[in-house]
Amino acid sequence: MSNLAHKNDALNLSQGFPSFPVDTILKDYHTAAIKNNYNQYAPMAGVTFLRESISLKMLKLHQANYHPGNEICITAGATQAIFTAIQAIIHSGDEVIVFTPAYDSYVPAIQMAGGIAVEIPMKLPDFNIDWQKVIDHINDKTAMIMINSPHNPSGKMLNHDDMKQLERLAVQHNLIVLSDEVYEHITFDNNAHLSAARYPELKKRSFITASFGKTFHVTGWKTGYCLAPAYLMKEFYKVHQYLVFSIN
Repeated sequence: MSNLAHKNDALNLSQGFPSFPVDTILKDYHTAAIKNNYNQYAPMAGVTFLRESISLKMLKLHQANYHPGNEICITAGATQAIFTAIQAIIHSGDEVIVFTPAYDSYVPAIQMAGGIAVEIPMKLPDFNIDWQKVIDHINDKTAMIMINSPHNPSGKMLNHDDMKQLERLAVQHNLIVLSDEVYEHITFDNNAHLSAARYPELKKRSFITASFGKTFHVTGWKTGYCLAPAYLMKEFYKVHQYLVFSIN
């Protein structure tokens, strides 16, 4: 698709990367970091200052507290964060509810963990979630619900009623939520992104994944992060350590 788009001078919607250059200020920061010899292995969970900055951001934007020491982890892009969260929690036979259409890494990651992806189509034409259908699909094997807002590929944003419905079901059925929020800052028409971190009972049982690549259009730098309460991050970190050692 990318080759055809280039050949025909067409707008390329096949992948989530922008067609405009990176801000020169960010390039300058990057160049300065290299010249100042920040070129070796970072701490396993990511540079402390970066985790502290993310903590402050979540407090400022969502009034949510995440401890930089044990509730934030920097990852090799949001896809690694999603994969790691799934491998940390999902076991053989566990069911994971996924709303389709969905980012193409979700289902393979669930299957690699031995889980079963339960795909629930979003309602056309507005890509709404049918919460009654979600209720109908929850059973004693359901372990996780995955959401993505703003949604890839439709751009749909979950509203307050959606988030409260999700919170109620997660609490009632003791479910873990994986909230993919990589497009959190790419919103339009004065719509506000409602992070899972804003809802106290949801925050207690949610992994939140995000990406600097989408926000700053540097997708090739592969830098993302995961937020979760300490008891979930402890499990996340076990898998994360293995993946980092494998990459190194």
